[in-house]
Amino acid sequence: INAEYGERSPENMEPWVVKPRSSDRSIRLMQWNLLADGLSMDGFFVHPVLEDWPGDKDAIPTNDGESVPMREVLHALLHATAEAHAAPEEEREQAEAELMLTLEGYKNKFDTMKSRENMMAVLEWDARWSRIKTRISEVQPDLITVQETDHTAQLERELGEMGYALSRDGNGIHEPAMQSNRSRQETLEVLQQQQIAFLPKYMSTCLQIRLRDRIPEHDLTAALTEMLGADPGPVSVRDAVRSREFLDQGGLAALSKLLVAKGHAEVTEFDNDGVAVFWKRDRFQVERVDLSYELNAVKVVLTERSTGERIAVCTTHLGSGSSNENESARLRVVAAPSCTLDAWCAEPGAASLLAMDANSSPQFPAHKSVWRFLKREDCALGQSVWDSVFDVMGETKPETTAPVSVNKVRGPLSGPVSYTHLRAHETPEHLVCRLLLEKKKKNSLLLYLSFMLMNNTITT
Repeated sequence: INAEYGERSPENMEPWVVKPRSSDRSIRLMQWNLLADGLSMDGFFVHPVLEDWPGDKDAIPTNDGESVPMREVLHALLHATAEAHAAPEEEREQAEAELMLTLEGYKNKFDTMKSRENMMAVLEWDARWSRIKTRISEVQPDLITVQETDHTAQLERELGEMGYALSRDGNGIHEPAMQSNRSRQETLEVLQQQQIAFLPKYMSTCLQIRLRDRIPEHDLTAALTEMLGADPGPVSVRDAVRSREFLDQGGLAALSKLLVAKGHAEVTEFDNDGVAVFWKRDRFQVERVDLSYELNAVKVVLTERSTGERIAVCTTHLGSGSSNENESARLRVVAAPSCTLDAWCAEPGAASLLAMDANSSPQFPAHKSVWRFLKREDCALGQSVWDSVFDVMGETKPETTAPVSVNKVRGPLSGPVSYTHLRAHETPEHLVCRLLLEKKKKNSLLLYLSFMLMNNTITT
């Protein structure tokens, strides 16, 4: 980290400044993986914000009353992970088992009540959403593309008050999953019919975690027992909500009513996370909204009111994971035989813009990668905001610095310790979710790719 990023820290980096638009004709886009509320309390490294934080502000307290510099903890995690990954194939299983023991030891050492209190203070949704709205108010983007939004009804309502729309005529109001009982296909049909630019995952992990972690187990078990007619035993929310019987008995809407009766009124707002596109109502008129479950993508075709020019804005969120198998899975989505992602995004007679969380990077060490696929000669899209730094093979160009956005990294507080090292090798010194924004300087965009796990970006 020292060699690659130097000794910079959030405190001595330049403050983020909203720069003026390049011209009156420019279009400003905000691209943001919001980090789903249901997935947020997963042990991420966060900077101390508590007034009574024990020890230095750049250190992590331990269960034995000491504290260790955050950078030192990250170095140790990276070193342990690198050693396991470098092990010969015949020793890999043993190396990974030893890595798990090491990570478990760090969890036992650093998983303190004060660290959890601090994590909740940073990642609590209402506080994060307030900061997000502040950024939007400062930047005044014309277009907003988001991933992992599991408060879409709230975003639609409150961004609507700020002049943004999520549906073609404003009459299509998104209904949270816990208020309806629709199958995956029925959900898509309703959203498409109402022209709502939001595509949720069906019975998402995010929703299941919120039910499991935020509703007392005895109440959830009792409600499921009442619906399904038998004690399900140890609650497997995933198995229960995905069963045919669950849908036949009223699905999430029926479960919601039972839980509200038990005093959990907040459950009515629980929702699946997904991807969405918002636009400024006073600047754009909507031609149509397209949704694709195969590509996990939303496309909105807009017409600029003052000029009549057309633009197609698309967003998607590809699967996570840092292995070659994970990248192959992402490629199967963007290179789908029925219609590739770039072909689907391209709109005849319109400029096309793709903003995404690809969960990959231009430098991904594989013969075939998402970046290389979208930079092929016959790609239906054009330039990328990354073109000034990376060539078509993902190699860094001479005398350039790779763009860095705000990443999230799971640390010792993470539940499944096997996730602790996820993407840590790409993380700069300013660790995790401070919801800062990085400026990418690029005009006349045809293709915008956000490849970091948590990319909060303004592009004009």
